[in-house]
Amino acid sequence: SSSTPCFTNGKVYAVGSERIYCLDSKNGVLLWDQKLPTSQIASSILAHDKKVFVLAGNLRAYDQLDGTLIWENNSVQGKTASPSIWRTHGKTFIVCNSSKNVVVVDPINGKTFWEGPGGGSSTPVSEENLLLVHGKQEEVGLIAYEYEAGVIQELWRIPKLTRRTDSSPILANGHAFLIGAGMRLCVKLDSGEVIRKIKAKHDISSPILADGKILTYEINGSFLMMIDSDPNHFKVIQKAKINALRCTSPSLIGSRLLVRKQNKSVCLEMGEIEKI
Repeated sequence: SSSTPCFTNGKVYAVGSERIYCLDSKNGVLLWDQKLPTSQIASSILAHDKKVFVLAGNLRAYDQLDGTLIWENNSVQGKTASPSIWRTHGKTFIVCNSSKNVVVVDPINGKTFWEGPGGGSSTPVSEENLLLVHGKQEEVGLIAYEYEAGVIQELWRIPKLTRRTDSSPILANGHAFLIGAGMRLCVKLDSGEVIRKIKAKHDISSPILADGKILTYEINGSFLMMIDSDPNHFKVIQKAKINALRCTSPSLIGSRLLVRKQNKSVCLEMGEIEKI
């Protein structure tokens, strides 16, 4: 199990083995738990509007208060992809990669609003009326969708990008960045025009964006890379050896970075990381 816990409203929601748990964040007291229909879940929990969502065999919504199952959507299959929120034109959707497609779901009743090419383990990201998906099918690659007048349509795609499609893209200043699967890629979000594509030793970890810089792991989590997100530069600013667990992603709180290792978690002060 490699699901990331979710913290909201004084509670921690987490998946372990084949159950979903709700804990009081102050004292760790178990408030409720529910058995899930599958095990070894890598999907991370999403909290929204008094519900928590998780992909555990299918996409499921539970009541945050007592763990009651509110709905399940069998169009979304799998246990590795994580759901995300897409707010566009006054509407709110839950978006999640299924095994072969990306599916857009109504968070209230769990009904499928739309589905299209995508699929895999990465998390879809969105900005206003645009949705970006890193799909596992060779003919999909990196694909952008646009929501207009109640209709979702493909805007552009860059097929056959990489062998591995586990890393999730990030968006910043009108650009999309894909840091993973052996490369660093920067494209214009509105057109899909490739600005930079560089070979690199990033694999299945997903990057984060902070203060205009991209923080990402390289060589199975051995190194932390700080990359300039300016498309005109897009170069490594700093590199430090940290030996993180391979399939994890960094988490930033202020200037402190939380890193998961093989048998422990550590907190690093970013101001103290030296260039190597």
